[in-house]
Amino acid sequence: YVSKVENTQTKKKLTPILEDLKPIFEVQDKNTGFQIAGFGLDWGGSRSFSRVPHMFLKNKLAEICKISKNNGFEGVIFHLNNLENCALENEEGLKKLLSGLRDTLQIPHSHFIFVGNHNAADCFISDPKVKNIISDNIPVLPFGMSEIKKIINKRFEAYRISGMAITKPCSEDA
Repeated sequence: YVSKVENTQTKKKLTPILEDLKPIFEVQDKNTGFQIAGFGLDWGGSRSFSRVPHMFLKNKLAEICKISKNNGFEGVIFHLNNLENCALENEEGLKKLLSGLRDTLQIPHSHFIFVGNHNAADCFISDPKVKNIISDNIPVLPFGMSEIKKIINKRFEAYRISGMAITKPCSEDA
């Protein structure tokens, strides 16, 4: 999130670019978002990728990389989450987006992390040009109950107000 960037000038430069990116996706009915180097946007609604203006997106992402590099960052990580929502609703639209963004995925000092299920992963390997520039997918197995409890407790701790006790909404066994 932009608030995590300590340099005020960098924050002032990145905020309008991130705001420009927000409306380019059409809202439907699921959640998605993106995060860039620890800051970004997350909003409700899945996105219809068939209407993304590829050159606009490429230019905005390249601008983010340039600003970040000029302000001391080594690079930018673009994290796109819940792509299975798009693949299930509009697989051809997601394939078209990836094909159109092939050059964007090669912006200097940028790294992309795409998160989704097997349907989304299939969209990446369906276009040989896109497949050639993306490394192998890394399957993540479901978390076990003990791991889930640790994650939830860590999240409670992260959002706890300093000096206040944590009041959990239910027992860990619920």
